[in-house]
Amino acid sequence: MPHMIHRAAEIILNAAITPPLMPQFLGRDWVSRWLKQHPNLHKTKQKAKDSDRIDAQKIGDISQWFAALRGVMYDRRISHAICAILTRLASV
Repeated sequence: MPHMIHRAAEIILNAAITPPLMPQFLGRDWVSRWLKQHPNLHKTKQKAKDSDRIDAQKIGDISQWFAALRGVMYDRRISHAICAILTRLASV
């Protein structure tokens, strides 16, 4: 994971250089040193996914749910435009 942070920081560093010059690189222990300078931040190990969440992400179940939704929309004559409007209103 530190290598991902390191690479992202290098990309941000080089994107900020105007005009683009020679690529700038961060030192080998840059992530460790940066974390020491920011003690309010700390590394956290990602937790494994809950089995219910894994089950909810199965493509077959998702496809089946949307097929059922299409059926309900057709039976009740609900257009896609109305669904889009309701979705936008629900997110406000």
